[in-house]
Amino acid sequence: MDEDLWSKKRVNDIVRMVKPKKNEQILDLGCGIGVVSLECAKRGSNVLALDFSSNALAKTNMSARKLGVSGKINLVQANADALPLKPSKLTKVVAADLVEHLYPQQFKFMLQECNRALRAGGELHIYTPNPDVNPILVRTIGILERFVKRFKKTTSKISKSISLKDGNGLIVVTGHGKEALAEVLTIFLRQ
Repeated sequence: MDEDLWSKKRVNDIVRMVKPKKNEQILDLGCGIGVVSLECAKRGSNVLALDFSSNALAKTNMSARKLGVSGKINLVQANADALPLKPSKLTKVVAADLVEHLYPQQFKFMLQECNRALRAGGELHIYTPNPDVNPILVRTIGILERFVKRFKKTTSKISKSISLKDGNGLIVVTGHGKEALAEVLTIFLRQ
């Protein structure tokens, strides 16, 4: 597959997963050069583009200006495991092609930070081509699948809380994302 075509498909898959809406508060963790941030901003979302690399953020800023969406994107230089955000601020968090680069302890702290920063009913979206790389991510998938099975009978919405497509490593936590994430964190904190 042509690399440009693959990149466009990847971004389209992520945006379709996140479903950005006008005026939502979305955090793009490890935004890199900002392709997901830019697509969310073009759809009217208010995006916090977070990355540890000042060079990546500079490229995101330049692209946002060219596309006329710089007013919808705020750049934040920080690590994903220590978010400089107020609690319960965000509607959605997206971590695209990030978690496979984190050590297990960093991933655990990232989940805790996402839980803290998400509003009630908020959503965490993780996209990774290699879900088997991070042992905590593998456990998280299992925990979320059990969470969905346990509550599937009580509400139809929860049945869409997680969808794992083995072919491309797509993980979606939606609908009851914050509650599912709290379940994961409770289990992690007990260990």
